[in-house]
Amino acid sequence: MMRDLLHKKDGLQKELESVQLTDDYRLNKNLLQMIVVFYEEKSLKRNQDLLRDHEFIKDMGALMWDPQQIKLLPELRAKEYDLELVQLILSKEAYYRAFKVLLELGIAQDAPDLYNDPNKLEQLSYINSLTESDCRKLCLIFWAKGKLSLQELMEIVQATQQYPMLATTLVALDQSKRIISIKDLRKHVLNPLIHMQKSILHHFIDEFEQYGLNKSVLTKLSLEELHDLSSSFSVLKQAGITSSEEYSWVLKKNNQGQILRIFLPELSQIADIEQRKTLVNILYKGVQKGVVSQGKALLEITDKNLYSIALQLHKRFICVKQMQDLRFTNEVIALASEAESLNGLRFRNVIFQVEEQCKGVHERLRKSSTDRDKVSRWQRADEDYRRALYSIAFEGITQPGTDITSKIKQAEKKVLDIVDPEMKSWLHKILVIIANIVITTLTLGVANDIKERNTGNYWFFNQTTSGEKLRTLDKEVQSLIECPDSEIPKLK
Repeated sequence: MMRDLLHKKDGLQKELESVQLTDDYRLNKNLLQMIVVFYEEKSLKRNQDLLRDHEFIKDMGALMWDPQQIKLLPELRAKEYDLELVQLILSKEAYYRAFKVLLELGIAQDAPDLYNDPNKLEQLSYINSLTESDCRKLCLIFWAKGKLSLQELMEIVQATQQYPMLATTLVALDQSKRIISIKDLRKHVLNPLIHMQKSILHHFIDEFEQYGLNKSVLTKLSLEELHDLSSSFSVLKQAGITSSEEYSWVLKKNNQGQILRIFLPELSQIADIEQRKTLVNILYKGVQKGVVSQGKALLEITDKNLYSIALQLHKRFICVKQMQDLRFTNEVIALASEAESLNGLRFRNVIFQVEEQCKGVHERLRKSSTDRDKVSRWQRADEDYRRALYSIAFEGITQPGTDITSKIKQAEKKVLDIVDPEMKSWLHKILVIIANIVITTLTLGVANDIKERNTGNYWFFNQTTSGEKLRTLDKEVQSLIECPDSEIPKLK
């Protein structure tokens, strides 16, 4: 390597040629290595005094196989540590890499005591094995300032793996002008809610200040909501969204904020920034203007692949909003939103079937019924009926093997009493029997068989159209819940 360097016609060649070599091979080698390293980091001039200290360089012996060791020499010499301590620090990669970070963080003052503790040295080997730099820094902060065991350090690492922004946030917090004890810093690690709040404020402080966002809202959000908020802000920031309104909406503690926090994070998977912006706009259109306006916005997309993605997003958005409007729990809402799972697709099929049929029943009653009381009673029962079916579907999908038949029948009976009450007139009953005899005779029972397959009812005229539709719906819901995964229909 030295031969190659000497052939270069540059400033380094001149520096190497000007070295006063000695009879000591090791000293000569160390001097040349130091000159190369200091020259490359542009610190050669200020380290001339060190280069003349041949005794110190000799004492380092073979402890210069890594440029990082050489870069530490000026600091180690300036601190006037005992020779044994200097040699110890440089003796292992784990030791000198740690010392470099301690210097960067300004927490190397207790190095003599720390490096003389065998337990502390053992911990350095573990810390050095960590691949993420901020995680190493955080561990070294606790290593230098606290009295944690190796197991406790491992717990900190585990927390940083679970919450990716934790290490960066806490290192920045420790380095800030605020005085924070190592005890409080550890509390942040062990309390995910606190460190997620701090993390969001640290990473998006510019957005909070520039757009006048309300920081106090963070204290009202759950851990999961904070995690989704952080991911949502990242998507908006990466997509170049600069409107304060977009950031304010996703911060809201209401249905609109929740639906944005559900769907925005997954848009990080869209590599094309312009396409990501389009999908962000589609989401906000639905939140601010409603699903009808969102559907119209889809028609403006010309890219077939992007349209397909937006359409699936739109369908999931509809289902989530429906579950929100019916005041379901976050678990039910989450299932309705799941993009990749078959259970999510199964549940959305149920939702679309139920909404379509219930809307049909309402329109049929509104147009044909002379009994206005029946219409109003249906309107009052409709929401409870849909809630019951969705609750049954959620239970049946998430807990396979659950007996849902009786529960569906129970929900069905309440609405059938309204839209399909039992016939009480004996004349009506006789006419229905006569009509069915005639139809069965004329069609040899074929018409009845077809009707039974379509509605589950073999006879004609003994049920209202709405009653038959709801009975059919209940059978379809049960079929969707219980059918094999391979038979789950795709939403068109």
